[in-house]
Amino acid sequence: RMGMCLIMLAAITATVTASAPQAAFQSLLQSGRSLPPPPAIQSAHTKLLWSAMPRPRSPAQLCLRAKADVKSSERQTDGILDGVLLYNSMSRDKELFVPANGNKVKLYTCGPTIYDFAHIGNFRAFLMYDVVKRWLTYCGYDVDHICNLTDVDDKIIQRMQRDGVSLKDLTNKFADFFMEDLAKLNILPARAYPRATEHIDDMVEMISGLVEKGNAYEQAGSYYFKVDSFPDYGKLAKLDFDNMQDGAGEGGGITDSEAIEKANSRDFALWKAYKPDDGEVFWETKIGKGRPGWHIECSAMCRRFLGDSIDIHGGGVDLKFPHHENEIAQSEAYCGCE
Repeated sequence: RMGMCLIMLAAITATVTASAPQAAFQSLLQSGRSLPPPPAIQSAHTKLLWSAMPRPRSPAQLCLRAKADVKSSERQTDGILDGVLLYNSMSRDKELFVPANGNKVKLYTCGPTIYDFAHIGNFRAFLMYDVVKRWLTYCGYDVDHICNLTDVDDKIIQRMQRDGVSLKDLTNKFADFFMEDLAKLNILPARAYPRATEHIDDMVEMISGLVEKGNAYEQAGSYYFKVDSFPDYGKLAKLDFDNMQDGAGEGGGITDSEAIEKANSRDFALWKAYKPDDGEVFWETKIGKGRPGWHIECSAMCRRFLGDSIDIHGGGVDLKFPHHENEIAQSEAYCGCE
């Protein structure tokens, strides 16, 4: 979900391109001095982030600063410390990070599905996003961060039925726990944490647009993305379709009936027609009664808050396929841009 399409995995790394002499490292480590002010403070939002940042106390943190100190005067452009490398899972290599719009960085990260407690593996990813955001902010970039909350999907419906609770009661409970855990880990908050259920109209708009462009179709009240209409499908995960077996693994909560409805086994659900098992979880819309598929949720919320193109998209490695792959396909097909 893209300007310079940098899809980060949970194992993302952030560094700067400078090879410091050993003396530079030792000097800084022995001095024990704290971080000076960043090269540029560009906005009130950035000032707030900077004021919340703890100063380095460990040798590892000081080493990171030492790398930036080396020839930093040669690496500043309009107050921004450049030379930041990020791992791009599209190219599977570290690349020089260059935002599409000067010092403005649009960052979207996949948040949790709020039907249970987030676990330590989830928070490893959230902590890595925080490290990257703090470093970019220190370097002088103005980072606009959005993190979604998935509050409607198959797992949530199943948990509602198991526990006999409403959608709102279940998701509010675990959203609150998630926010508490973020605070305990000293993770800087995103600008917004949009919920899928708050953006059904945005999803319906995207689905309707994809149908008009010939990238999606309706079958038995459900809507599916037509993978064959997007030639670049598979470019993120580097998929080898010739050696795949149809139906071996659908992902994203595809049922047997949906597999039968699809024109192609690779197509994925954008909108799921209402079924009795969905209970109270449905919306009456211009494309029919039902609920959104998982993948369209992030594309719609990302576009609503950050526009058609962003600089960095973050998510766990387990989301690379099918979630991020499908996000790229439907987002680029809809907006006609990367």
